[in-house]
Amino acid sequence: MKPTHILCGVLCALCIDAGATIAATTIYTDRAAFDIATGGSLNFEDFSDTTFENVAISSDAGFVTSGFFRDRPTPSSFFQSGDTTTYTFASPTTAFGGDFDLSPRGNGNGLRFVLSNGEIVSEEIGAPFEGFWGFVSDLSFTSVTVQAGSGPGRAETHNFDNFSFGLAQPVAPVPVPAGLPLLLTGLLAFVGWRHRMGRKAAV
Repeated sequence: MKPTHILCGVLCALCIDAGATIAATTIYTDRAAFDIATGGSLNFEDFSDTTFENVAISSDAGFVTSGFFRDRPTPSSFFQSGDTTTYTFASPTTAFGGDFDLSPRGNGNGLRFVLSNGEIVSEEIGAPFEGFWGFVSDLSFTSVTVQAGSGPGRAETHNFDNFSFGLAQPVAPVPVPAGLPLLLTGLLAFVGWRHRMGRKAAV
């Protein structure tokens, strides 16, 4: 294959990739940064009672007590499926976060989060952890299922409070520099000119 063909292929790939969208999940451990990233316009649940707005909670082991949600996801085994908790939203959602306290009953195996679109959130919460934890996904989802994490130890008893969720404000894409198409056109023209000059010299 000629060098000019390889160069053209690389340039075409770069142009195609510039317009591609790659899904990603961004983790936040600071509520202020999370609020900025989401536009600060999310739903909020403080578990002051068992009436929830814009979200339904289905749990095998979790329950509301003393102003927070107490939960204990368990790993699955050959004999039975593990206990999980699923938060199902009234509308498509891209942001999920809240205050997690993994200290009750000591260190456990942590928490894993699975979205309705099948995506597993890129990081787990590992014990010991106490503070804000949340994520924003580029792909919308309608539910989040909390499962036992992959760490060693017992099932992770934890408290969850100050729950924020909703559709994050879209972030404007980074524009392609105005001179990039002109630069690529000039580069291709130069390669073509060099190729023609090389053929004339060979003749």
